[in-house]
Amino acid sequence: MKRKSQATMQAAVDKFNERHPVGSTVTVIRDLGEKEARTVLHPATILSGHTPVVWLEGIRGCYILERVVGFRRY
Repeated sequence: MKRKSQATMQAAVDKFNERHPVGSTVTVIRDLGEKEARTVLHPATILSGHTPVVWLEGIRGCYILERVVGFRRY
């Protein structure tokens, strides 16, 4: 698997944060495939320099941006 560039990942994070500010409701695909509406708790960021993620209400930890419905792959 080819690793995404920092610039590409940062562009995805910036686009997400512009479209979905803190307090917005988004739909996330959970680990078993179920879709749930959740509130954005913290702006998206790049986790440890390798994965764009977002923190959502009611979920411990963070989820990768690719799991947010309607948000295109970076």
